[in-house]
Amino acid sequence: NIIIGEDGEPVVIDWAAAFSGDPLADVAITYLQAKIRMGDEVATAYREAYLKKSTKTGDAIEEWVPYAAVFLMSFANEADRNALLPYVKSIENKGETK
Repeated sequence: NIIIGEDGEPVVIDWAAAFSGDPLADVAITYLQAKIRMGDEVATAYREAYLKKSTKTGDAIEEWVPYAAVFLMSFANEADRNALLPYVKSIENKGETK
């Protein structure tokens, strides 16, 4: 999370959650959070808005969804864990790790 100060300099905020990685992981996390908390319509609108501004594909996002689910499981409540479980199980079917 970076904001641009009044002087035009970037400032990193939320250091506890800051890390470097594939931006699609963040997209997949936000997509899944929207899907399980706000429904398919909101999640799809978010996904489509991202794709309009990106050179990435929907398939590229979908590849990250199971791994985003694993990440979210670590601090999800019981209802969210139940909603995320099918996505986590899809990794077991692939026999993969990222």
